[in-house]
Amino acid sequence: MSEATKRVDDDGTAADVSDNRPQRQDHISDMPHLRLVGEQIGIEAGGKRRLMRRFGVNSNQLEALLVRLARATAREGQTSESEFNLMVGLIWEQKPETQMELHLLSLAAIASVMAARGAHYIAVSATVPQQDSGERLFSRSNRTYAMLMDVYYRTRLQRHHLAQLEGPREARPEPLAITHQRAVPMPPVQPAEAAAVSTSSESESEWQ
Repeated sequence: MSEATKRVDDDGTAADVSDNRPQRQDHISDMPHLRLVGEQIGIEAGGKRRLMRRFGVNSNQLEALLVRLARATAREGQTSESEFNLMVGLIWEQKPETQMELHLLSLAAIASVMAARGAHYIAVSATVPQQDSGERLFSRSNRTYAMLMDVYYRTRLQRHHLAQLEGPREARPEPLAITHQRAVPMPPVQPAEAAAVSTSSESESEWQ
């Protein structure tokens, strides 16, 4: 029983009110915060290693991914830090298991930000052409996002389904190797000519 529940019981005003909600693992709040300083991407201490482990990439691949997200959503050469963290958070939440999933999620994150940007253009549009432009951006980005996420979920479900059908893979026994002196080496294989000579000499000795 939690400390808050004990205090309530001692006052005699309520019964057990302990929090039975399931605890989520790897919550989005656990994602390291990223900062944009000009064209440089700053990550808090230990955050780079956590991102690499979460996305299943090495240092160079992580840097390429973050640069691609930043450049794809930049406006006049500037990237919004909040939008940038939103895109990384979408990928973090899904926890990609393969490079293909990571690629699909990065494209979906870009499409999500562009859809929100299209909705903003519609809200602040002053003319009909501006509104039409915002609506096209909004609708196309939403369709792209839905398509990419559908492919992502289908790919993951299909891979998991195949893994269940195949079952656990049995470890194949490795061939034995001579690793110590007690092992008996195999007899050397004689060449064909040497074998023929030895056979003929043996037959001659038998006749004699």
